[in-house]
Amino acid sequence: MPHGLGGLYVHDPTADKWGSELRITFAAAEDELRRLDFGADVSIVADPAAPGNSWRINNNAFWWHLLRLGFDIGSSQNVDHIRRHIPARYRAAFDAGLQAGAESLL
Repeated sequence: MPHGLGGLYVHDPTADKWGSELRITFAAAEDELRRLDFGADVSIVADPAAPGNSWRINNNAFWWHLLRLGFDIGSSQNVDHIRRHIPARYRAAFDAGLQAGAESLL
């Protein structure tokens, strides 16, 4: 059942789930996926709810890391706040990702 926090979904207690799963879902074209690198322990899989243009990452540690960087639950993000938490050696890649995302919306 939706929890009402724009991105947080809480399963009914009778659902066939045995533990917490922190999932990130995002839209991307398949050619964009080839350029993404979230690290060796992060796998991107097709989202069965919208195959072909929606993808997800099921990785609790990665999800918590994004929160520590300043990301929020839901689709509304404070980019300046997040950017301040990105290590300097990764800021150019972060900025390139922002630009690519903005261009894909055109």
